[in-house]
Amino acid sequence: MSTNLQIVQENSKSLRSIPNWVLETTSITRLSLRKNNISLVPNDIAQLSHLKRLDLSENQLYSIPAEVGFLTCLEILQLANNHISSLPRTLGKCFNLQILDVKANKLTAIPHFFTRLVSLLRLDVSHNALSATKSEFLPAEADGPLDSLWHLTSLVSLTLDGNNIQRLPANIAQLTNIERLALANCGLNALPSHICALVKMKQLFLSDNSFVKLPKLFGNMLLLQELDCDDTLVRDLPATMGRCTNLTRLRMTNCPLNWPLNDLVMQVT
Repeated sequence: MSTNLQIVQENSKSLRSIPNWVLETTSITRLSLRKNNISLVPNDIAQLSHLKRLDLSENQLYSIPAEVGFLTCLEILQLANNHISSLPRTLGKCFNLQILDVKANKLTAIPHFFTRLVSLLRLDVSHNALSATKSEFLPAEADGPLDSLWHLTSLVSLTLDGNNIQRLPANIAQLTNIERLALANCGLNALPSHICALVKMKQLFLSDNSFVKLPKLFGNMLLLQELDCDDTLVRDLPATMGRCTNLTRLRMTNCPLNWPLNDLVMQVT
């Protein structure tokens, strides 16, 4: 049987569980059952040992079984738009996982086992319940709900939109490979200067926050192509932004800007 077998049954709304015949087809490499009414992932999911991509987005899931940790070939896991409040620790055994999408769930913290996901390139935890308050799912030594993130130094894209995280610690500077960072509507009233250390940044989305200025060293992000500061309280842009000569899209809608802006900044446009 082909090792590239794919089973796709999306948007049917007819499935309430994963069919047994699917779980018995152990050579599957891609399984997509998004937009159904599945409420339970059976333990037998562990039989799909060749699975590289699993998409269960937009179902009725409240939990994921520990057996998902046996899917060591898994590269893409999509669980968006469910009701999941925690992920099993065994997911940390999926060392080949590169893309994890858990947006629009009920997670209150980034689990500590995420530090073992050394291959993770893209992570979307937007529109969950992350907040500045410490979660019960964190170890005693953790300072906040995002502490485990700073160990994911391979990350290229991180999406945190719609979480009330309120502040970014200096540890964000450890994400040295980040190219896309989305922090819209996160309750941020300030941006740390350490964000300027992310010199590979190409896309930065900061809309719907309450910070009043960008760090002076913002121009260190020489590769920046897109910056969205819509609906913030920014009045002025730092003169160093004149160095961001790759910037092609700058959004400042509904900002109380002082005009005219610095000449160096205007040269960028």
